[in-house]
Amino acid sequence: MNIGFDAKRAFNNKTGLGYYSRWLMNAMIEADNSNQYTAFTPHINTEQTTHINSNIKVVSPESWSYRTFHWIWRSFSLSKYF
Repeated sequence: MNIGFDAKRAFNNKTGLGYYSRWLMNAMIEADNSNQYTAFTPHINTEQTTHINSNIKVVSPESWSYRTFHWIWRSFSLSKYF
């Protein structure tokens, strides 16, 4: 099964929602690693990347327009990955 996460908070918040998001993604992989996990984030904070399991595929916008208007990417373009 393919499981996708809206990982904006996991990659950009150091505490609170970011911590919980990272914990949840890592716990799901530990519980069942037979699935494919993908984290979708408009921006990648490399400091937070070290806290995320390496088995999670990370996807972020490639074009400058989606990086600038990331809300459009999060709303309309993620469906092409599934």
